[in-house]
Amino acid sequence: MRRSPSPRVSCRSTFGFALGAALVLPLGLTATASAASAAGGAAGGLGYPAAAMPAAIAPAAKKDPMRLKVVGTKTARVQVQWKNTKRTKKYLVEAFSDARLKKKVASKRTKKNTAWIGGGKIKENQKLWIRITTIDRPKQLKSAKLRVYTGVRNPSAPSSVSARPMSPTTLRVSWSKAKYATAYIVQLAPAVGATPVWSARVESPTTTLDANDLVPAQLGLPAQFVVTVKSDRMGKTYATSSAIPASLPFPAPPTPPTMTIGVGSFNVLGVTYDDAKGRSYWDRVPLLAGQIQAMGADLIGIQESSWSLRAGYPARPILALGAAVGMSVAADPATGAECSTMSDHVLYTPGLYAVETCGEEYLGIDAGFRRYVTWVQFRHLPTGQGLLFGSTHLSVGSSTAVNNLRLTETNLILESLNVHNPQGLPVILTGDFNSTALQFANTPAMVLAAHGLLSADLTAPDAVNAQYGTVHNFTGTNTRGARIDYIFASPKVQVHQFSVQYSAPASDQPSDHYPVRATVSIYP
Repeated sequence: MRRSPSPRVSCRSTFGFALGAALVLPLGLTATASAASAAGGAAGGLGYPAAAMPAAIAPAAKKDPMRLKVVGTKTARVQVQWKNTKRTKKYLVEAFSDARLKKKVASKRTKKNTAWIGGGKIKENQKLWIRITTIDRPKQLKSAKLRVYTGVRNPSAPSSVSARPMSPTTLRVSWSKAKYATAYIVQLAPAVGATPVWSARVESPTTTLDANDLVPAQLGLPAQFVVTVKSDRMGKTYATSSAIPASLPFPAPPTPPTMTIGVGSFNVLGVTYDDAKGRSYWDRVPLLAGQIQAMGADLIGIQESSWSLRAGYPARPILALGAAVGMSVAADPATGAECSTMSDHVLYTPGLYAVETCGEEYLGIDAGFRRYVTWVQFRHLPTGQGLLFGSTHLSVGSSTAVNNLRLTETNLILESLNVHNPQGLPVILTGDFNSTALQFANTPAMVLAAHGLLSADLTAPDAVNAQYGTVHNFTGTNTRGARIDYIFASPKVQVHQFSVQYSAPASDQPSDHYPVRATVSIYP
């Protein structure tokens, strides 16, 4: 067969050199190259100027015949594995601290095709290069070098996390030191499990961070959001704290406050129950009165002290408690009837306040118990300042169905407060809500926050005994700050301090709840 002549390609390079001479390539392919000019020939074999020389094509990396790879890590150790080779009974495993494999830091011999490297002077997260060499094979084989990092120990999760607002845009987050942590990451997210929208990293041993210039709406955070702190070891291993609720207070109104007062809430344990020492309600009244007096509050929401006068009762339970405390039970000034005929009441200091109007709203029935909210419009006699105050007790239970019932009750409370507050007075709502702030994806505290009633335990810059819960059942309370008793406040109420009126032992208490108290300023 007659071979066709090699084709010629004629073109001009971008540098203006005519290309014409044929260059024979492997497999019989041809291309053209220019005759080297005096300048170009000196610069490059194909006549390109030095600056225009094509980059050298790197040869394909050789495939590692032993397929060395990392299969595990532990603290300051790394496990490697490779392919068994024929006619090999032993392998030499070497670790180096440099890529040129000059500084050996560890070696071992093994009959297996896997080995742990570490110990001695090898540290956590240390960069090493590993090489495997056959020992007794007729033709020695060496693996390609493999860059690895030794493992890092796991830090413990931060504990005792708290978030305390320093201003409407600054949140101070603090936590207890976590074992093995080299740094911490503070994160803010809309809800538990949601993607954080704000984070900051601080080096250990710092355990406090001020998150400044926060505007929740701009960050996509709701009025009540969550804070977590993640412990970080060398940027490799992490452990995250439990989420806690947080809120930033509303900015103070431009006008000065008209008064600063103490307010509180207390579930006193129903009349039909005895305490852990077998004391009846009537035996407990003096003890309950002592706890209420110790609060030093002007207005107090009371739950589970009923109005009903039953056979064997020496007096109406709430009136007996009010008399023992030296406070009045809110009653309608027009009719003289008590504001509540159930078990949610409001005590107030006589001579400082006058009841303008009041009432109770039915919220529904739960396991035979009727749920209400009692609302009272007060006028502060020295200043004339008006205030809407509420007391409630929501349905009890930990199921989703009961939580949905509590959400319905909360929305009914909001409707009632709106109807009975046409003047736009400052609002304080107290009560036993039978739900912690993050117990479900949506809780009464979240609903109220979204409608402008923030929890005093979250917005107070100063908190006393805030690590304690409020229900102890005579055996003790949690120390995670998970509470079911609340004081909520509207934008015209600035909270200065919140406290759980904690005392021990729990078995001596006259109620299964601790009271809560807040110091607040009321704005017109």
